[in-house]
Amino acid sequence: MNQRDRDNLEFLLNASPEVLEDWYNQMDDDDIEYAFELLEQLKEELDREIIVNKFSSTGVVLKDSIILAPLNFTVH
Repeated sequence: MNQRDRDNLEFLLNASPEVLEDWYNQMDDDDIEYAFELLEQLKEELDREIIVNKFSSTGVVLKDSIILAPLNFTVH
């Protein structure tokens, strides 16, 4: 995500309902699709942060979006 994307995302997240409605009524389908793509990217980023924060204290490592857990073998 580049600075332009971040600026647009900030607008979407901080605009009042009235401003968003005006924006929506002026945009074409491509602009609206782009806005949803930005929101989806934010969701994915937040999901990754939640996973990393949730598992970081357990010794589980997130590498390239794959959760790597330490193996503990017990022999009886």
